[in-house]
Amino acid sequence: MNTGTPLDLTPFGSVLQGIGILYWLLALGGLIAALIQPKRWWGKALAVTCILVGFGWMPVRMGWQEYQARKRVDVATAHFEMRCKSAGEKIARTVENVDGLFIVNQRPSEVNFSDQYKLDDPYGHLGSGDNYIRLFLRGRATRPMKIGEVASPSDLVRYQFVETASEGEGAVLRYTTPMGKVQSESITRNGGGVVPLDREAVTERAARYGIEWADISTPEDRSYWVAGSRLRIIDLVSHDVIAERIGYMFDRGLGDTTNGRSPWAFARANACPALDEKTFYFFDRVLIPIKGETK
Repeated sequence: MNTGTPLDLTPFGSVLQGIGILYWLLALGGLIAALIQPKRWWGKALAVTCILVGFGWMPVRMGWQEYQARKRVDVATAHFEMRCKSAGEKIARTVENVDGLFIVNQRPSEVNFSDQYKLDDPYGHLGSGDNYIRLFLRGRATRPMKIGEVASPSDLVRYQFVETASEGEGAVLRYTTPMGKVQSESITRNGGGVVPLDREAVTERAARYGIEWADISTPEDRSYWVAGSRLRIIDLVSHDVIAERIGYMFDRGLGDTTNGRSPWAFARANACPALDEKTFYFFDRVLIPIKGETK
């Protein structure tokens, strides 16, 4: 007897199968007894009916529930596939030798693992709070690196500074890191620590280009456990959108949290465009950082 849940994949799965076999053996035994014991035909008919109803209602109920569950997944999958038709990247132009950028809206400080209707763009999650800022300041390899290989500055890219709006009127917060690109990339790859941040308040924004994210999910999307994301790169002088990425992801488990399962974490494996490194670093393929280790 399978439950149709992750419990079937645990050691209890074999126990459940054993119970299922016993269940059907009892049903078969009862059916044989119903055909043999009663002397009259109507007694046999009544006994057989009782056995069929008594042992049959549970499989019928479970079968109906499984059918309904599959139907919900099929409807949700069709909705996700419809949304994917509008997903992808649009790049009007790229800019080379960009030293820094402005984050139009900072990402939340907490990661959403299972809140179905919280519009915080789980598709576009690359880090929360200050970790989102560190994403732009750490070194990233522009070519495949071998295990144990030490990168050189020419192999890495990163921005020199990141700016955000300050709570103070007209003020801007500018973030940098005292680490070189090689140091920060090594920390990131080896998990040895956190890239440190230096922060200062400045009166004017230096970055010309900004990054703006938005959760474009509708209530209908979220009812199917589909999350939508839009990332825009904006020329802050002309106000032109020079690039845009739209993406969706879908939890096929429809929010199942059995055994600590995280719906939005599982949804990242079922996304359009796929959440690979190319998708992650959409911004620095448009705003190409200055090459070399400059300060």
